[in-house]
Amino acid sequence: MTYQPPAAPPQQWQPVPQRSNTALVAVVSVLAVLVVVFMAFAAYLLLSKDGGRSTNATETKVIAPPAADVKPAAPAPARQAPVQQARFSTYWAGSRNTSSAFAANVYSAYVSNYNNTGSLNASIRAYSPVTGGYYDMWCGYSGGTTTCTGGDNAVVYIS
Repeated sequence: MTYQPPAAPPQQWQPVPQRSNTALVAVVSVLAVLVVVFMAFAAYLLLSKDGGRSTNATETKVIAPPAADVKPAAPAPARQAPVQQARFSTYWAGSRNTSSAFAANVYSAYVSNYNNTGSLNASIRAYSPVTGGYYDMWCGYSGGTTTCTGGDNAVVYIS
């Protein structure tokens, strides 16, 4: 028998190390940020008052020749607002959230709206001296009494 050296084990498959995508991700991120910055700058230029452009205003004056002797036309009579008789004379706060000063302002706004429009149902805005804010109120007329609600759970009755 002849001597044979031991056979080498078969070569095993070695996976190829994967390359890292870190550089690609960094480049794409930087490009995305640059695109967003560019778009914001473009929007600022487009939406600014003068669009980023300076314009020289040119003033043009037109001088009309003196008019011939023309008699001025009689002025048209002024439109008179319809006169409504004072229909409402009392008011009161209808909830704990309603101050008497706010109720007075709601009453005043409602009567003013009624005198101008003749409408018994109205949406009004009233100032609260207690909070320092304005509040929207909806006023509906029913059975001789107007109920105004709104604001911060405010209620005002007007009759």
